[in-house]
Amino acid sequence: MASRGLGRKGAAAQAAARAAAVVAKASIARGGDANRSDCLIEVADVEQVLPGSDEAWAAKVKVMLQQVFRRYGPVLDVRVPTGEANPIVGIRFANAKAAEAAMVAASQGFLAIHDAEVRLCQPLSREVIWRTFPSARRRRGEPPTEPKKKKLRPNERFAPPRLPAEMVDETTASAPPTVPAPAPAPPPKEPEVPLQHIPPDPPRQDLDPETSRHLQTSSVCDP
Repeated sequence: MASRGLGRKGAAAQAAARAAAVVAKASIARGGDANRSDCLIEVADVEQVLPGSDEAWAAKVKVMLQQVFRRYGPVLDVRVPTGEANPIVGIRFANAKAAEAAMVAASQGFLAIHDAEVRLCQPLSREVIWRTFPSARRRRGEPPTEPKKKKLRPNERFAPPRLPAEMVDETTASAPPTVPAPAPAPPPKEPEVPLQHIPPDPPRQDLDPETSRHLQTSSVCDP
């Protein structure tokens, strides 16, 4: 009886394990955590790695991207649109950690594949910088684009070339000619005052004639 009870318990445990495995497989088939929005990343510029746009091209791109992104985590689905000039490929991982690992591996949003590179974004990521694609940059070996030249009118084709704005001095062209200022007049000369003649002192009465004559002579000789 005891052995029968143990057998029944073992059979029940095996049945529960089989049921749990079935539930797990069904969850994996539905994508597991892949239903979360942060498990999805988008890839642009795939046509630079593998040119094309038909169904056969989409199948090749799907296999290529599965091999590339499998290193970051389990890939559940790769959706490649066809018939578009610049298709955006959607890649869904089994969990958010795999999607974050792929974004971390993409330096500044660019991931090198073969001889080209693709752009990545995670639209619903917690990191704001990962939510949009980075600006496209010049591809390897591509010459720089030249600015478009302005079309000339018939009357402008044979017109003489114009000087650039920095070579024309507008101040000298528009300003009137300068006239030198007249020299200032010299100051008027002051009139000369004639020297006054001082008459000699009259002879003093309290002195003798000889002394008085001597004083008159000295006063006349003094300047």
